[in-house]
Amino acid sequence: MMESMTQLMFKGYEEARVALTTLLFTVPCCILIGVEYGVFDNGELVQQFQDVRDLNLLTDYRDQLWAAVCFSVINSIEKILRFSLVDPWLHEKGDGFPILYVRSHAARLPGGLVRDWLFRCKEMLEKTEGRLVLKAREISDLYGHYVQQVKERAYGLSDPHRAILLRKAMHYFNTRRLHLERRKPGAVGLGALPGAARAAAAVLSKPMITHLIADGLAPGQQLSKMLADILLDSSGLVTLDLSKNNMDDAAVAGVMDALRINEDMQIQFLDLSGNSISAQGCAAVAETLGSNSSVYALNLAGCPCRDEGAIAIAEALKSNIGLFRLDLTGCHIGPEGAIALATALKQNSVLTVLSLRGTLIGNQGVDAMCRALRANSFLKDLDLSHLAVDDKAANCIAQMLAVNKGVERLVLTHTNITDQGAQLICNALQTNGTLQSIDVSGNASMDKSWQKLLNHVAKGKPRS
Repeated sequence: MMESMTQLMFKGYEEARVALTTLLFTVPCCILIGVEYGVFDNGELVQQFQDVRDLNLLTDYRDQLWAAVCFSVINSIEKILRFSLVDPWLHEKGDGFPILYVRSHAARLPGGLVRDWLFRCKEMLEKTEGRLVLKAREISDLYGHYVQQVKERAYGLSDPHRAILLRKAMHYFNTRRLHLERRKPGAVGLGALPGAARAAAAVLSKPMITHLIADGLAPGQQLSKMLADILLDSSGLVTLDLSKNNMDDAAVAGVMDALRINEDMQIQFLDLSGNSISAQGCAAVAETLGSNSSVYALNLAGCPCRDEGAIAIAEALKSNIGLFRLDLTGCHIGPEGAIALATALKQNSVLTVLSLRGTLIGNQGVDAMCRALRANSFLKDLDLSHLAVDDKAANCIAQMLAVNKGVERLVLTHTNITDQGAQLICNALQTNGTLQSIDVSGNASMDKSWQKLLNHVAKGKPRS
């Protein structure tokens, strides 16, 4: 009976009405059986409820019937109070989990679902040492556990529901710990309450979310906006991965504002790759970089930043003292953006890894970068692969390698550099004592033997 009523509550307005009618007929039966059983006599009601929890005591048919009725009533009341009785097909947007809408259209979730969510998060954090992967390939999709079948259609969590669950996880595992750690020993309110020490120990024993991997969630407009509010009240994160979410400039700007305002959020690894970030979004990212020195690595690969976005990032690099890794792969950056980045490299003494793979900088952009690197000894890893460059760029690279004392790894795969350009680079390596690895594979106009020869020359030179 309990199971059938639970299923009824998952099938829309008409079925919910039937469940409510069933409940109205169940209550009188419950009272009659209670009177016969004597649970209302001598204040024994509480004791009887405790007894029905122990199945070993249910030896009489009246005991069994009483237990079934009690559980069905409790279960039905919980579902009616928590689930919306609004027809789910009135929601034209079809943004998921319609049975959890209440009449105010606020996202409201059953307490049991929230507790189950926190339990699953705790299990994952313990297994992955602080990595909360909302959607992954190797690990089961956390949000995917709460897909419901309604009239042969699958409904997942809506954006508000996903946002609420994420906020609860951040508060439960991180924010509460931060507030507790900030309290001074013996402060009023901590030692005065009975059991406060035990409660504090329980909070501190919980795992902490240090890496939030939220890639590929495909959030709607609502969740994208809510992310900023969630991060504004969060703490303890080291890695924030929001890649491949198709977030626009407004959503990214909100996230950046939260990271800039929230002093408790010291993000070191920020992945925004695969989003719809243009110049405006890059300006917001650059503003955060200019005022936040905790960001160690920034990934903007696949974002349509273009020259305007690269110029904004370059301005931030002039004053940023914390960014070590910058990935601008496939960001549609042209020569103007490369020139701006080259100018920034003349002043930046921190950036160690830079990827311009698959951009549109051409020979002119490579020339600007190489001129800047003649005096820059801090950049160690440079990726110039998949560029439409030829031997002119190879000549610029050779001139840079002849005097550069910083670059240790250089990637030049899938370009139009020929054997002549490879020879120029090989000659430059005779005087270069820093480069340890060079990759020129995949160049159709270059003999394959150059790959082994150039690396042999690079590794055979004494280190400066």
